[in-house]
Amino acid sequence: MAAPSAAVMDSQSVRAAETVGRATRGWDGGKKVTGRKRHIVVDTTGLLVAVLVTPASTQDRVAARSLLRRMRATAGERVRLVWVDGGYTGPLFDWARATLGLRVEVVQRPQLPYLTVLPRRWVVKRTLAWITGNRRCVRDYERLRHHHEAMVRWSMIRITSHRLTQPSSSETATYILLANPSHSLFRAAIPGDTGNIFTLPPLMEQNMIASFTQ
Repeated sequence: MAAPSAAVMDSQSVRAAETVGRATRGWDGGKKVTGRKRHIVVDTTGLLVAVLVTPASTQDRVAARSLLRRMRATAGERVRLVWVDGGYTGPLFDWARATLGLRVEVVQRPQLPYLTVLPRRWVVKRTLAWITGNRRCVRDYERLRHHHEAMVRWSMIRITSHRLTQPSSSETATYILLANPSHSLFRAAIPGDTGNIFTLPPLMEQNMIASFTQ
């Protein structure tokens, strides 16, 4: 079985429902959220490797030790590099190197006056957005923390299995050029359908024409 050689780690605070006991919830002063925090490690494609749920008051660098141990138990010894943000600074780097043989590297935020996509970091942010897209994970409704961890895993299983069962693009639609390459009308020949004629945006039209000529 293939295993990743690098990973990305991050956390997300979510509001807790009334079913969540006070002992397992906390206050995240930075995000202004009362609830729990889910910490995840993903591979370089965004697939979940490990998850840990804690009270929202738990610092990222504190939860990271337990999370990295879970990652090592799941992914094995092949993972050697983990990218993180500035919230994981401190003795975690030396501990990870000495205990787990991991190199933890901070992805620095550029000094820019506008929002920009951070290298490597956007992968784990996208996975957190995927998880939040599942209704059961929008908030934490579970009485026990490991129940919410199971819901996070279920959401990723659902996403992965949905992608694996999708037909390929060649099976979904075959685009046939109706007129000369400069014409913007194409027919979508879909199995079981009579086809539809529609207008494409200029850039999409150029890309499709280029694919025909290759």
